[in-house]
Amino acid sequence: MSFKDIAELSNVSVSTIVRVMKSCREAVEVKTHSNLPEHLCFDEIKSTKDSENGMSFVFLDAKTHDFYRYCRWKNTTYIKTILL
Repeated sequence: MSFKDIAELSNVSVSTIVRVMKSCREAVEVKTHSNLPEHLCFDEIKSTKDSENGMSFVFLDAKTHDFYRYCRWKNTTYIKTILL
């Protein structure tokens, strides 16, 4: 849906739509890098049968040894979406 379409449906100008969307951007923006630990450990682990090939991927904070994230899928594309 274009800005023009949204403006027509909302009975406002395109400029208003752009201004409102810019003001909302920070609220919906995903900031994954700021959430990552400074040092990260990761490993493949044997897991349940519902995961791909019975293997999963686990991430830990290397400094505190706190659990960071568990992935049921050992899929490179999926893991990249978490880290990038």
